[in-house]
Amino acid sequence: MIYILIPLYNRCSQTKKLVSQLIDQHNNNFIAIFRDDLSTDDTWKYLTSLDYSFIHYMQSDGDEFWTKSINNCIKYVENSFNLQDDDLLLLLDNDNTLGDNFFKKIDKSNAKRVITTVSIDVKDDTILPTATKMKSYFLGLSEKYGNGIMGGRDFIFNHPKEIICGFDMLVGRGMHFQYGLVKKIGYLDETSFPQYGSDTEFSCRAKRAGYRLCIDLNNPIYVDPTDTGLNPIFRRLSFTDSVKSLFSIRSSSHIPMRIRSIFKTYPAYSWISAIPLTILKILFLTFFYSPLMRRKNSSKQN
Repeated sequence: MIYILIPLYNRCSQTKKLVSQLIDQHNNNFIAIFRDDLSTDDTWKYLTSLDYSFIHYMQSDGDEFWTKSINNCIKYVENSFNLQDDDLLLLLDNDNTLGDNFFKKIDKSNAKRVITTVSIDVKDDTILPTATKMKSYFLGLSEKYGNGIMGGRDFIFNHPKEIICGFDMLVGRGMHFQYGLVKKIGYLDETSFPQYGSDTEFSCRAKRAGYRLCIDLNNPIYVDPTDTGLNPIFRRLSFTDSVKSLFSIRSSSHIPMRIRSIFKTYPAYSWISAIPLTILKILFLTFFYSPLMRRKNSSKQN
């Protein structure tokens, strides 16, 4: 069985689209768990109007970010179902658009593997960063597998294999793994990484526990990166908001989170150099590279 874990906060229209896809693709092989963090729109009203045995929903007290919601979804599954070690847990967000036959294509024999699906920008079909292979921990250098703004790898669709492995970190969009992994290494780290970074840290823990980190190239998820968080890499932000993004939990450029991530995922010998170099990289991407690329793309369109 596949248990889909879906944290929610507002964006009811996107939740409706995802639910419609779940209904269309359902063939008694998955159960969807929605956890609403006290949305201020019609999300909860919509959820409670649904009457499908494979859709479960619950509501928090409004004090959760993404990671705690995921962990509470896992705990709900543990307490509500006869969960087996080889059952799959799949992480989704309500802004994800699924490819055709998404659930039929999921590799269900992924013991000792954590697999994430390739992510594609819904606006222009570019491949977004999906997984990371470290080139140098000491210098904080890595290859991000995707050909979007932060990546330079366009070989994915021409790769001879449907699933490729050997990565050091994974992105959480479409990440799936057997429940036995949670029993072995624990839940996602909601204390250190309440919103961003917990998926990466969890995949690193899995690798240390002997699991292979992989990408499924044959089963895409489509997303709009401009619609997620206070992210200066994908969104046009004012200078003030760009500065805020460096210290906002809702930003992937959150400097304290990125430093904690280095402590959790990098070897100790690399901390002294990787931390300042990572901060410089964030500042460069936020205030120079990203505005320059947006200006360049805008001039091409004109």
